[in-house]
Amino acid sequence: MLVLITGLCQVPALLAAPASAGVLSLAEKPVQLLRGVTLYQAPLGTHLQGTDLIESDQSNVQIDGLAGIRLALGPHTRIYVQRTSNGTDIALLQGWLKLQPVTGAKPEHLTVTTAQLTLDVSRSASVIHADGRHVEVFVEDGTQTLIERNRRGQEGRKTTLKQEEYTQRNGDDPLSAAGRPDSGFIKAMPPAFFDPLPAVSLKKLPNAPLVKVRDVTFDDAAPLLLGAVTFKGRSMAIRFSPRLSDSAFRQAVVQHFGGSLDWETELYRYERKRATPEGRR
Repeated sequence: MLVLITGLCQVPALLAAPASAGVLSLAEKPVQLLRGVTLYQAPLGTHLQGTDLIESDQSNVQIDGLAGIRLALGPHTRIYVQRTSNGTDIALLQGWLKLQPVTGAKPEHLTVTTAQLTLDVSRSASVIHADGRHVEVFVEDGTQTLIERNRRGQEGRKTTLKQEEYTQRNGDDPLSAAGRPDSGFIKAMPPAFFDPLPAVSLKKLPNAPLVKVRDVTFDDAAPLLLGAVTFKGRSMAIRFSPRLSDSAFRQAVVQHFGGSLDWETELYRYERKRATPEGRR
């Protein structure tokens, strides 16, 4: 009971307003965006927030104004951005990223996290591809530190990758020796990634509102709850707890997280609320 009360006291801090995470500066079509517990279509000019889950369609997407870099997502790419007092982390859940420092911008501490690696990309231009338990990294310019992660997200061996070096990691195997990109990586890389990312004037972008699609389903939230990249279970349980009022979402939570203290706390709070006269209305 003491643990439960402690967890409940943490709710306000975990629900604090998320920090700015750049602007959607180039996109052929509206981008799918999961914010809070709602699924949206995000048009060009959308100001992104930390804790947004962003997914591109068949086209490339570009984000500017984030941590002193220009960021491009390849087709069918999914990222989750977290902003903290220590810097920014971009969780690459699936697909292709290109990161390019912006000339004259103040560099910030920036990392990219995949299921197998944590990469310090604060002062380097690079292309990163992640697909399940396979990740590939090519440093176009600068120097990059790569830290291997195990299945629990714990960090281990460090490797430094220099300009024009490439490496990959399959599952729990060690990183391959640094070398030139292989032909498979080059053929699969989005064509737009071969050129420098274009500069965009953020002042000229429209300021169109988000378009709500629906409240999130468990399948919508699954990349954050069940994906290869792990996040803090407590914060995710609190974030998606409003969806426990949906029976299908609640049943999926019980199926996947039954017995988890993080989710059992939120299920307990939901049942307590439902037992009140206000909750039964």
